[in-house]
Amino acid sequence: MKFKLTKIICLLMIAALCLVSCAKQTPVDVNEDAAQGSDIDNVINSINKKDYKEVVVNSALYAYFSPEELETEADIIFVGEYTGKSENQIIDEEYVVTEYEFKALSFVKGEKADTVIIKQLGGTIGDTFYMTDSDINFEAGKKYFMYARKKSPINQTDREYYQIISWHCYEIDDENNINLEAEKAEDIPKIQAVFEAAVNGAE
Repeated sequence: MKFKLTKIICLLMIAALCLVSCAKQTPVDVNEDAAQGSDIDNVINSINKKDYKEVVVNSALYAYFSPEELETEADIIFVGEYTGKSENQIIDEEYVVTEYEFKALSFVKGEKADTVIIKQLGGTIGDTFYMTDSDINFEAGKKYFMYARKKSPINQTDREYYQIISWHCYEIDDENNINLEAEKAEDIPKIQAVFEAAVNGAE
């Protein structure tokens, strides 16, 4: 009974980790020809195809949050540099999440820390790579600005971690800019202002 209860709790936590509604899973043949012309070319092409026989892509739908709601919902709003450290967690042999470690550079909101752990649904099980079609392809050494919620540990050995709110994680380019084209026109100035406050705090 205890084992069954633990399993149910783990599944509920995975459901909470994934704020998206996964409409379908699309297996992708992992070879050069199959990757061409796809909407997710950049992510698939960034994967070392020799390591996997199959890539399974989950379609995702995200909830909309206004800038004001984002600031309220987020436990932390910060700029961080991805260290390149990541680790898979396989849950019940059916679900996988990946945690990414960031060196925190500045905070607009939230408890300050040297390191922030971000988790995303997806990762590797055997020779299959699981992802969503809107996954963020974190690159070591690059900086990101994000809004994130603090989440409960998945298991007893889990570290404290956060989850990005919807799609609100932005790569910072070499000129200290972020791409806000996906945002509503009326939201851009407000998100930009929060971003500038974060960047100024990192200087």
